[in-house]
Amino acid sequence: MLKDTNEFRESFSRFGYSDTGALLKAIGSGIITVRDMFRKLRPQEEEMDERTEEEESTRFFDFARSKSKGIIL
Repeated sequence: MLKDTNEFRESFSRFGYSDTGALLKAIGSGIITVRDMFRKLRPQEEEMDERTEEEESTRFFDFARSKSKGIIL
């Protein structure tokens, strides 16, 4: 986890910023998002996470739309 934190801190040059302060300013103003950073730093892991979230949301919505088993009027 420490390695991931250091990689995140030292990634400012990969995004075209001069230092970490400039990168944090861009994040704070909305020019770049943390999600965009993770997509660029770890593209394969992000794809796996998106699929997992999509599968979970589909399963949730299927459950929520099922017919009730109670009295039907």
